[in-house]
Amino acid sequence: MAINRIVARSLYILITFFLAAECSSQSLFTLGDYYNDSSKMTMGILGEYDVNSTALTNELYYKVLNGSFIEAETKDRIDKRLSEYNKAGADLNYGLFFSQRIDSLFGKEKKGFHYFIKIAGREHVNLVFTEDLFRVGMYGNARYAGDTAKMGSSEFNLLRYQQIEVGIINSFKGSSKYGIGISFIKGEQFLSEKISRANLYTSQSGDHVDLDVKYNITQSDTSKVGFDAMHGWGVSTDLFYQLSYNIFQATTIEDKNEADWSGYMRVEVSDLGFINWNDKTVQHEVDTVYEFDGIVLENILQLNDSILEPIVDSLKEVYKPNSSNTSYSTVLPALFHLSLYQENSSGLYISLGTVFRIFSNYSPFIYIKAGHTLKEKFRLGGSLEFGGYGKVNLGFQAQADVGGFKIGLGTHSLDGFIFPKRTGRNSLYLSIVKSF
Repeated sequence: MAINRIVARSLYILITFFLAAECSSQSLFTLGDYYNDSSKMTMGILGEYDVNSTALTNELYYKVLNGSFIEAETKDRIDKRLSEYNKAGADLNYGLFFSQRIDSLFGKEKKGFHYFIKIAGREHVNLVFTEDLFRVGMYGNARYAGDTAKMGSSEFNLLRYQQIEVGIINSFKGSSKYGIGISFIKGEQFLSEKISRANLYTSQSGDHVDLDVKYNITQSDTSKVGFDAMHGWGVSTDLFYQLSYNIFQATTIEDKNEADWSGYMRVEVSDLGFINWNDKTVQHEVDTVYEFDGIVLENILQLNDSILEPIVDSLKEVYKPNSSNTSYSTVLPALFHLSLYQENSSGLYISLGTVFRIFSNYSPFIYIKAGHTLKEKFRLGGSLEFGGYGKVNLGFQAQADVGGFKIGLGTHSLDGFIFPKRTGRNSLYLSIVKSF
């Protein structure tokens, strides 16, 4: 069936994306991280991947990675995690940046003024699917004998692009800061599959199947693929504003003898923009009803082309879409982030925040992080996170100053490595930063 083909391809692309990411819905670096009070220049490289799902599991990811057979037990464990509507998403970010402090500009003092340049590759996938869609795609339609599998209101989206970003960051009124960056985007690939309606009825005996389906596919030009392909262009902006904020302010003279706390509140917007795809973008649309009543044969020798051709022709009508070429615009999955960070003089820190993402089937994301700085050169921490494309996850972060290089390593899914059969998130991030 056409619908089986769509779900199989969507799940396959999502898992394949996980494999490609072996090289976070919440990006590792944001504008505020390019600011450095104590150094003239800062350079860094970064890489991160994040795959998450409310239903799919790490066990499934690993089996695909190893080319292993997916046993019924693996599918059954996912089946128990299914809800009426399920989500999955993946992000891959990698790149490098350069930031420089400028103490004067056009003859005027500009204390706290920075400019920066970033070059990055970005990939994003998100998927929404019903429990019936997964079950038909993985198990077939036998369990729906005498019933209808409802597979509509499902979709798959893939976006791949590269960007060059330039911007400024400035501090004012003490420790408050703001920043803005403008990115110029090269669109490499875009794919969107949306199933508006898909009702599959199977008769009790299994000899009669009705499929009522409406879906559309929009895909960027496929004549050239790869990193050097350019099928669209776009622009985006990043913004942030940060002000000093202390929720643990000492209230008495005695309190002030204890470890002093300081911190900030930050509001930021990332990837607010669009990509225009060229007029070779293809749109396919199917809106049809297919009925299959089986084949009646009085003699097996009657099985010939005259009997099979009408069936084949009917199937071709299901697969044959109305197609057109046209230019197309997509809005980037912009991210809105509100965070609060507090740290005391002994090196203990705590951070909490929430993230919203538009046009990406993303649920509100909430996190809390805590950790400690050890001997001024090492920082260890953990996190508790909920939402986004998954459920509850535990994270781990570490940072070390080695020979003047700040090396950061962490994951949003420590539990995913420990309990792969029961968790759906897999992530890792790495950063290397050098200040001069």
